[in-house]
Amino acid sequence: MKPGLLDMNRATKNLQSAPGINSIFESACYLISEGGLSGARLGDIANRAGVDVAALRHEFHNEERLFIAVISEAGRRLSAAAEEVGGRLANTEPEANLQSIVDSLFKKLGEERTSIGRLVVHLLAYPAVVGEGWLAVGLERYSLLLQAEIKKLLGLDADSGSVTLHALSVISQCLCFCLAPEKLPRVFPHMQETLPGPEVIARHVTSLSVAALRSEKRSL
Repeated sequence: MKPGLLDMNRATKNLQSAPGINSIFESACYLISEGGLSGARLGDIANRAGVDVAALRHEFHNEERLFIAVISEAGRRLSAAAEEVGGRLANTEPEANLQSIVDSLFKKLGEERTSIGRLVVHLLAYPAVVGEGWLAVGLERYSLLLQAEIKKLLGLDADSGSVTLHALSVISQCLCFCLAPEKLPRVFPHMQETLPGPEVIARHVTSLSVAALRSEKRSL
């Protein structure tokens, strides 16, 4: 039986109040993204996080409750980051605002220890997972920020479908590049060059998106 909303809220609060929350969250994100829900057991998460497995089981009872808490916590962290950058956006050129959003999204998805980007990719591949809607809330907040700036670049009467696709393209590029440093050599073994740092890649994503938007606006 799927847990209800009350159970989800309780599980999330348990994670936020649990000792070693960051270690538990980071360990669970990593193990879920590596082996899926079936490959992430409470004992493995506890061992990796350096916490007592009995205490973890007492707090969450089973893997499903912990997974709900971890996924919703990932969504909460994405939402908080989106809200923070949204509050900092100045009334300046949309290109500058778009860069700020991309920088924030890239940083949050690519944080080495939390593996949120890897968790998102896993849930895209296996969407029938409890609690995935919580993570979608965080990504949706970023999407709305992106769409607002994209509309400024395309024109306020721009086609809504096109605006949505451009926002999705930016998010997809951020996800891809966040995973690229460790995965790219496996997929493209002939590539000898190492990728530049995240700041350079974030600027690349923004400049590529701005160029595409300007080209589309000229063609309208």
